[in-house]
Amino acid sequence: PRVCRPVDGPHGAPPVPQYVPPADAPPADAPPAYMIEIVAYEMTEMVASEMTEMVVYTPSS
Repeated sequence: PRVCRPVDGPHGAPPVPQYVPPADAPPADAPPAYMIEIVAYEMTEMVASEMTEMVVYTPSS
């Protein structure tokens, strides 16, 4: 008897899904954009505070 089953590829192999990431989604290992902005802001603040400390702690002649 003929067995009706869905045809899912040649030789019964399952179809290979084509992985297409969403256009607006970053890679899984990429940090979120807001984390990058926070780190950049903290680095800017750190450099600014170090420069301020250099000016403050410089002995006046």
